[in-house]
Amino acid sequence: MATIHHPELGKFRVTSTKGVIQFLGVKYATLRNRFGEPVLHNGAGASSDNVATEQGPCCINAPDACEREFDLIQQKLPLDAEFQMSDTECLRLNITTPEVQALRPLPVLVFVHGGALRTGSGTWPQYDFRSLVMQSVQVGSPFIGVSMNYRTSIFGFLTSVELRAAGFKPNSGLRDQKVAFEWIQKYIQGFGGDPSQATALGQSAGGASLTLLLQSEEALFQHLVIMSGTCLLLRPVSGEVHEAIYQEFCEAQGLDKMPGQERIKAIEELDSFHLFSNTPPSIPPLPMIDGDIVKVALTFDDIEQWSTHGSSSIPGLGWCKELLIGDCQMDGHIYQLALNHRKRGIARAFEESLKRSCSHQDDAVISLFSDYQINESISDDDAFWNIPT
Repeated sequence: MATIHHPELGKFRVTSTKGVIQFLGVKYATLRNRFGEPVLHNGAGASSDNVATEQGPCCINAPDACEREFDLIQQKLPLDAEFQMSDTECLRLNITTPEVQALRPLPVLVFVHGGALRTGSGTWPQYDFRSLVMQSVQVGSPFIGVSMNYRTSIFGFLTSVELRAAGFKPNSGLRDQKVAFEWIQKYIQGFGGDPSQATALGQSAGGASLTLLLQSEEALFQHLVIMSGTCLLLRPVSGEVHEAIYQEFCEAQGLDKMPGQERIKAIEELDSFHLFSNTPPSIPPLPMIDGDIVKVALTFDDIEQWSTHGSSSIPGLGWCKELLIGDCQMDGHIYQLALNHRKRGIARAFEESLKRSCSHQDDAVISLFSDYQINESISDDDAFWNIPT
């Protein structure tokens, strides 16, 4: 254990191993309640004493969510202990810094995890920045790595007219991310970072979230890397769509017959794991077009115009200097979770679906069969692997 002093946030007790210092479970925002608006956390001042040697709570997930992701990436990692979870104390960062005498503030890489906005946590071991930060020192380009938690599932994206009337704003998960970047801009220099050299890195739903945050008037980062996810993948929907989602949620929770005020009280006070476990997979966590965090739902035509005409509705095109878009080769593998019950005969079902969707485009169907390596002799096991990925 080591002790590091931050000029504004005070003393931090941290872990230091193999030339890397980690500030774990650093609170970036507070919540008055599970659906509340995140408030940037300023700490207790320069004289405060912060213990940052253990992971902070994750946002609410299924108990085996991390292990499920191990199965998807086909690599298990050691888990030190069972993850703590909380619906109000989960807005935490892990900050990983190289133990070097830098001549100038270091660039910062901020990772926003994926998980279809349903699941995930920046505290999971597969997102530990230690190895990358150590390698950055070895190649002579040291940087600071930051991973974040944000609210997912119903806690991050449930909304309705009556929830908003009760003071609960939509897009809580996106608001969390925005405040995390604001905190980083405000305080990262005290950790040795350069707030003017912050790169946001989003994977899957994390990438989709970050492209939505480009609608912010406030500069949140200077560079953006997106891997397998844009706002065209997880498109924001209207308030009307969210009303239907909310109705299904209330029915699933057995709250649909209650008067509005009683229902809101129950949603606030029921056990968070009860709410989470009783929410069926058919209820999608989707951003809402709220005119605030998400002003518009972009189309492919809008994206095409970015490179030629710019867009006044996307302020981030002015403050984000560089944008790199790539993909994760196996990202679609997550869809196997939803296809397990359809494994038998999946190649034939895929063929029939394509022919219905592309009924007048035989060449396109043949090309897609080739791309997915689907043929008459393929086994169910091979087709089940090829189709999602």
